[in-house]
Amino acid sequence: MSNRPKSDLNKAEHGTVAAFLSNLLGSLDGAGLSEKMLRELIKDRERLDRGTIAFVDAVVQFTRIINCDVNPKEHRGMAVDQHQKQGLLQWNSAKISLYLSEHQKGYKRMKVVDLYEEVKNKGILNGCVLDFLLEYDFLAPEAWKKGGYIFFWATIYKKSLSETPTIHNKFVRGVYWNSVHNRWGEVRYCFDTTMDEGCRTAILEAV
Repeated sequence: MSNRPKSDLNKAEHGTVAAFLSNLLGSLDGAGLSEKMLRELIKDRERLDRGTIAFVDAVVQFTRIINCDVNPKEHRGMAVDQHQKQGLLQWNSAKISLYLSEHQKGYKRMKVVDLYEEVKNKGILNGCVLDFLLEYDFLAPEAWKKGGYIFFWATIYKKSLSETPTIHNKFVRGVYWNSVHNRWGEVRYCFDTTMDEGCRTAILEAV
C-alpha cells in the first residue's frame, strides 16, 4: 500500500472535492478543455509540472480513468516481461467479472502456465489496473474481499531484466483482502506453481 495520506477523505470532504471536480469537468468545453484534451493530459502525466500532476491525479481519482498504456509501477525484485497496452480504461467494477477455470473448481489445482494460456484472450486486465486499485483501494468491490486472490494477467513479470524468462522466474501479480490488517495487499504467483479455486482472474466484460 502507498504511504501517502489516504485519498478516501471522510464523506463531507470527499463530497466537497467531488462537487468541485464535477463542476469543473462539467465546464470543460466552456473553458476550452475538452474531454479528449483531458485524456491527453493523463497520458502525458510524467512530463507535467508538479502542480498540474496534482490536478491530474485528482481528476483521475474522480473520473477513475486509468492509463493502461504506460508501464506498471516498478517494484523491487521484478521487471516487466510482457505488457499488453490497453488504452485509457474508466474503472467500473460492475463491468469486471472474476473468472474461474473448470480445472480449478473443487479440489483441483491447475498449473499457472496452463491457466495463463486459457485466460490470455479473455479480456484480462494489466498491472496498471492492479496498481490503481492498490493506490485507491476504496474503489475495490466489497465482494472481492471474499474472492480470494484476484489476478491481472495482461502484465507478466520476471525477477530481473537480465534474466531469460522461463516458467521458473516468470510470475503474475494479484490482490487480496488481508483481514488481519484490514487492507488490500499484493500477491505474486510463479508460473511453475499451481492455482486452486481461491485464485480468480479479473476479466473486463465486453461492452
